[in-house]
Amino acid sequence: MTPFLRGLKLEALGDMVIIGGLTAAGYFAQSLGLEHGNAATSAFLCSMAVVTCPMLDRLNGKQVGHAAWRAVALAIAGAAVLELGGAAPPTASDAWALVQPLAFGAGFWWTEQSMKRHPEQGAQFSAVQIMTVGALSSLWALADGASKGLDAGALLATVAEGVHNPEVVVALLWTGLVTTALTVWLEVRALGALSSAETTVLFSTEPLWGAAFAHAMLAERIGPETFLGGALILAACASRAVKPAELAARARASWDEAGAHGRVAAGHALAVWGGLGAALQRAGEDLGA
Repeated sequence: MTPFLRGLKLEALGDMVIIGGLTAAGYFAQSLGLEHGNAATSAFLCSMAVVTCPMLDRLNGKQVGHAAWRAVALAIAGAAVLELGGAAPPTASDAWALVQPLAFGAGFWWTEQSMKRHPEQGAQFSAVQIMTVGALSSLWALADGASKGLDAGALLATVAEGVHNPEVVVALLWTGLVTTALTVWLEVRALGALSSAETTVLFSTEPLWGAAFAHAMLAERIGPETFLGGALILAACASRAVKPAELAARARASWDEAGAHGRVAAGHALAVWGGLGAALQRAGEDLGA
């Protein structure tokens, strides 16, 4: 991400580091939650970050409409179904998973406020965010090693041992380069081409992929409470991003456009058929003559 630092404005650096810290807190909670938790449930709970923003807006003195609070209620109901609808009771891992939407949502909210002040710094925000996460993750690894009685040499030996493990190397490359750095870069590119409403709807499909991969690759059980709770949370995400009136207007416009294209296509088809008929008639007359 270093090349994206070109053109960095120092007055925006403080906001960038704060956003990186909030993102790191979300990743830490995610890691702790997944240590003994369920990947599908964690993914659905993480998507509740979409409804953290209206609560922060309200705390910041901004008026929040009824639609936003309906989304919050749907998301809370979905989380309750996920946590209380299964046979197993909620665990400490689930509590860590619930920290994700608070940390990530606060990061989204702070990014929105900061980008209003520095709209041209999107790439720089992404780069500093990733670098802050990397620095704090390194400090976490050092603190974790110290808590286990490892000195610097022993910790480095542990890291070296892990690097010689192909599975660890693949996991590091995949999570570091693909699902973190590349994903953040693609999000910046997407936000430059799509509206925030469209992007939010697309992002809210993440838990569906999480549940699918958890079931296919980790053999996790996908029960009815997962479907119901996940559906409620996705409904909350979609209701925050898309307005029914706007959808209806788009549908009508698409229908009218399709009808216009259909009429033009029908006209072309009739014209071709008429030309073909005339050609066949002329050919028949020539044969008769």
